[in-house]
This record gives sequence, C-alpha cells and structure tokens, in this order.
Amino acid sequence: MEITIGSNNLEEAAALLMKFNQLIPALEFSHREVAPGAQLNLLNEKIISCAICRSDLLPADLPDEIDSFSFAAGKYDLAHKKIHLSLLFQRQDKIWPLLRNLFLESVVFAGAGIGGTDNVTLGVVNALKGCEVCVYDALIPDGIIDFLPDGAEKIFVGKRNGRHSMKQDEINRLLVQLAKSGKKTVRLKGGDPSIFGRLAEETGALQQERLPFRVLPGVTSLSVAAANCGLMPTRRGSHRGFSVATPRRAGSHNFVPLNDREEKESFKVYYMAAGLVDEITATMVNDGFSPNWPIALVYDAGNSSETVVCGTLADISSKISAPRFKQRPALVLTGKGAAENYLFKTWAPLEKRKIICLGAKNLFVKAKRVIEGYGGLAVFSADKISFKSTEFTPEGEYDGFIDLDRDQIREDVLQLAAHYTNRKIEGAVSHRESLSCVAV
Repeated sequence: MEITIGSNNLEEAAALLMKFNQLIPALEFSHREVAPGAQLNLLNEKIISCAICRSDLLPADLPDEIDSFSFAAGKYDLAHKKIHLSLLFQRQDKIWPLLRNLFLESVVFAGAGIGGTDNVTLGVVNALKGCEVCVYDALIPDGIIDFLPDGAEKIFVGKRNGRHSMKQDEINRLLVQLAKSGKKTVRLKGGDPSIFGRLAEETGALQQERLPFRVLPGVTSLSVAAANCGLMPTRRGSHRGFSVATPRRAGSHNFVPLNDREEKESFKVYYMAAGLVDEITATMVNDGFSPNWPIALVYDAGNSSETVVCGTLADISSKISAPRFKQRPALVLTGKGAAENYLFKTWAPLEKRKIICLGAKNLFVKAKRVIEGYGGLAVFSADKISFKSTEFTPEGEYDGFIDLDRDQIREDVLQLAAHYTNRKIEGAVSHRESLSCVAV
C-alpha cells in the first residue's frame, strides 16, 4: 500500500506510516509528497485510496462516496489541545474499514437499569466513567449521569410527553458520526437495551457502516418489579412461564392483542432445556412448524465461555452433538429472532476472541477494559508456568495472551488486534496490492 504524504503534515503522517508498516505486514506502505488540496480529487479519481489531514482542516461537506474517521495523533498543539488526524477513503473500499477499526473506540450500548443506581451493573458504571460522550434517553435512573467524568459531553435524545427530542434516523446518524470521531461514546438506554430499546436499529446503522460496537445488558423493569413486590412471572406449581409484548403494533396508538398466529410464532425462551432439544424440535414439527423454523442455543451466557449455536428444527440436534456441548447450561431460543442472520457483526478487531491475561491481577482490570474496547473477551490467570502455547490454535481454548507483568497492556493488545486484522486483510486480497494514501 502506497501512502503519499504532503508537506503540511509530514511528521504525523510519517509516524502513522511507520505504525501501519509495523502492524500490517500483509500490505506495503510508502509515501510521497503531494500538493495541498489535491487529496479529494485524487480520491475521486481513485488514483489514491486514502488521504490524511488534520481533523480541524477536514472539509465540512465530503462527497457521498468518501468516508472518513478521526483519532488522536498523540501530540498537542500550541493551545495544549490534542491534535487529531482524519483519514479519508473511498466508501466502497474493503481494506480501510478494517484498518480504521484499529484506531476507533467501540460504541458502547449500555443498559441503565431501572429505579436507581443500585440497579446499574458495574460494567455500565465503568463504561460511563471512561466515556467522552454520553447519548442518553429519558427513562434512566436518577443519579446515573453523575458517573460521567467532568467534561464529558451529554446529549439527550429521549422522548418526553410523547415528543421525541430527536427522530430515530437522526439518532442513528449521530451514533455513526460519533463512532467515526474516535471519541469514547456510550449510548445509554433505560432498562435493558435489547428489550423494547430499538437496539437493532441503532446497532444496524453501525453494522452497515462497518463500525465497532459492544452491548452491555441492563436490569429490566420486569425483574425489578418482580423482586420488589413478589408478583413473579414464574411460580412453581402455579405458572411456569410468561409472555412479554408491547400493547400496540408499530404505527398504532391503540391496544392490539396478539392474535393466534402471533402467539404461536412469538419468540420463546426455554430455561434449563439443553437436554430436551430433541423433544422440543419434534413437538414443534408435529405442531405444524416448518423444519426450517429457527432455533438457537446460548451456552454459558455472559461468561467468557459463552457459545451460540444457531440452526433449524431439522438440524440443531446434529449441530450440538459434539462432546463439548454436553453438561453445559444453555438457553434454548425459538422463533424468527433466533435466526443466524440476526447475530451481531460488531466489526471489532478482536470480535469475541478470548484473550488470557497472565500475571499480576492488579493490572487485569486495565487489560480487560482495553481488550473489551477491541471487542475481545478477557480471562485472568495467575499461572504462567502451566500455560501452553499449543492452546492458541483454531481448536484451542484461547485466541491469544497478554503478559500483564510486562506492563505494556495497550501496546500488546493493539498487536493482537492488528494480528487478526492482518488475517482478515489477507483474506480480502489474494495478492499484495499497491494502494495510495495522501496526507496534507
């Protein structure tokens, strides 16, 4: 990959060039001098694939076919403000979005819980304490905004008295813009974001732009209500399950009960049912469901060992027949929402990869946050001696390791993220390409 550098920003561009060459050996990077102001024309003509400029010099209106993102250059200007660089590239380019996500923070969709700050998870609190921008709704617990650091930007996008402060498509565009700005962004929603939280629309906007994100669950109002008053949705000997639905259909303001078809085809969750999958699928087929009806199992939900297996009534049993699925707790999900095409594609460099952190536990919290920022799952172990490198295989338990005692956590995690990005790039190009990049 050829990187062409203009004289106005030679030092920063050269440093970036050096970093790319160190992190991504699958491509070749170089640079040359180009006249200032020529980068957009060169991009439009596809003579170069990338342009670099100071973010404060970025044109306000970029052509639709040009994409961009920003990140801190690690230096300060004369006013002691961080210098940010912006990279511009063709929107249809397959390589630069992968490189871009090494420099961007994952947008965090966080469930604020219900009622008060006692019902907010520690993961959400930590995300809020470390964020630079918080985009929040109306129905969040009192006091939760107080977890934000001084100077964090607060953007209210909620609905009050039936009036939206911002339309949904505007919120989607805002999140995309913030993700590309390089700022640590938390999208805070009341309760749990995956339950009536329009999470799919907002994560969908990021997925379409190939931008990284992660989701932190929250305590939902049903859990809080049941725990506080005793009106539990399940009670042994009385009622073994419950239904959850909105009282209205989309676009309606009146109560519309579920009809028979909606009742039958609604998304169903069976707890403690991993050993009964054959009976569940056979019964559903006998009840008239298509053999292609979606069904999924989520093993060890929320743990580093979490595994999701999606299939149909016809093939799910064969997919979970391996010994590694035996004797493991799982949720069994059935319905259209259990289809494999709904699984998140977070575009994070370490997406769902398990990274073991070896050594001093007091550094694990820092390592965990950095690894999660790249989309990975962090696991701690103090035992360096018995750990074997053979575990880092496609069939192994872990996908990489960090030596905490080196105290170079951010650099080491970036190297791991770059390793997996490099593998994706190798798969995207069949031969070494020469792509141009200009800095002005």
